[in-house]
Amino acid sequence: MICLRGGKLIDPLNHRDGVVDDIWIQDGRIVAAPENVDHADAIDASSWLVTPGGIEIHSHIVGTQMATARSFSLEENTTSPRLLMTPAEINRAYLKMGYTTVFDAAMSPLMSRIAHTDLDRMMGLDRGAYTLVSDQSCVLKAIKNKNSEELKHTLAWLLECTRGYALKLVNPGVGLTWRALSAIGSLDDPLADTQLTQREIILALAEAAQSMGLPHPIHLHASNLGQPGNWKSFCQTVKALEGLPAHFCHIQFYCYGKDDKGRMRSAAEEVVEIISDNPKLTFDAGEIVFGPAMAMTCDLQLIEWLHRMGSGKWTGRLLEGEGGMGLLPLQYAKKDPSSAVQWATGLELLLRFPDPERLFLTTDYPNGGPFTDYPRIIAWLMDAELRQRMLAQVHPAARTRCGLEKIEREYSLFEVVQMTSAGPAKALGLQDRGHLGIGAQADIRCYQPQSDKEAMFSNPVLVIKGGDIAIREGEYYSRDNGRLLAVQPAWDRERLPAIQRQLQESTSLDPRFYGLSDKHQIPNLEIIPCK
Repeated sequence: MICLRGGKLIDPLNHRDGVVDDIWIQDGRIVAAPENVDHADAIDASSWLVTPGGIEIHSHIVGTQMATARSFSLEENTTSPRLLMTPAEINRAYLKMGYTTVFDAAMSPLMSRIAHTDLDRMMGLDRGAYTLVSDQSCVLKAIKNKNSEELKHTLAWLLECTRGYALKLVNPGVGLTWRALSAIGSLDDPLADTQLTQREIILALAEAAQSMGLPHPIHLHASNLGQPGNWKSFCQTVKALEGLPAHFCHIQFYCYGKDDKGRMRSAAEEVVEIISDNPKLTFDAGEIVFGPAMAMTCDLQLIEWLHRMGSGKWTGRLLEGEGGMGLLPLQYAKKDPSSAVQWATGLELLLRFPDPERLFLTTDYPNGGPFTDYPRIIAWLMDAELRQRMLAQVHPAARTRCGLEKIEREYSLFEVVQMTSAGPAKALGLQDRGHLGIGAQADIRCYQPQSDKEAMFSNPVLVIKGGDIAIREGEYYSRDNGRLLAVQPAWDRERLPAIQRQLQESTSLDPRFYGLSDKHQIPNLEIIPCK
């Protein structure tokens, strides 16, 4: 048994903001204070801030794309931290910042074995992955047939055979249109030869996720990412959900308008007005940081557009029956006007949106830069003077084409914990994480208060994962192996032959080898129940 004595608790889900109390830990859980405390391992936390462990809702950390991306890395200076880390390095980097649960944002069913090989190497974190479905041939056929039962059973099978956690949509239909040498236009344009529209795909999958009772709704990458003026199409997509729950990822990349010269400007204010009125939706920011990055996405239309804009070498590949994937190295520079506007837009978005339990901190790693820069972003959010000093260093477009300079709001520590722990836990349906209440999993990060918020959030004095000390004074002690988080919705197994026949029509792969093999043993698998 461990007791953190006298810490100042920052626990938004239990409405505790600076309450001084003890935290008791036994068998990996937070428990009530016992009557007999003779054998407790007491840790003096009286000078510390005690918060729930961080939860990463959207990051690209495993699989074929990461392996390929390492050969595309921009970095030549080996003395600086590398952008593209190995699974073991990613594991340690998250833990060192106090993050204890991490989700990969896009797992190809066809390539899921490779993703899980990487996930298996991330011992120490709880981790999971979202299963790509929006260009999957079996899924699109069920939607085209307007067969909601067939759709739900197919999705449930995909989640089970890939051990996925949620349904991921990436610019739905982009694989079909790219294969047909065309492009997606509006929400209601027919996609290639299917006669389906993006609106139909998004609505069908959002309804299916809700009907299946998945703990996390559809996780949606919308169309027109990165393009000036795209805030209007993004808001149309928000409205197209018709009140259904969903999570929109990296929305900084959709907050762009055009000034009178056609140049990119921030439309964060307009986007905030729309998303504030849709309480069933959650979002993550996708803030950029200056330096090297890597466009890593299944949105092949985006990769091709970036290449045409002059962003250098790239690669793209189609996958049988389920869209494709692409890579393109990026460099965000302080003196580049587009980079400066993107940086300022992301901070403006986070500072204008009033509810940190619905808009979460991400960099869409590695698309917006390294996740290891979260402490720096948090410091900018908490310190208006620090933001002003940074604004003075970047291209003037960040001031003239964005509203960041005039925003005085500063995040409180309570809001930071909402944004990095409590909110993501709620959005993911993880009821025993993101808080410090009795029964919660003992995932905890502790900080020594200091004025330098970047330094403080970079180096928690103590990180506890699953009741075990993982990090202490910067040293790695992790003994907890972490868990693979997945869902297993019910489905009719008698439908499997029909699903496999459909796969045979669209792929050359023997359906028996689709997803994970029966022999793939997942250590510490935890099935999160559906609602």
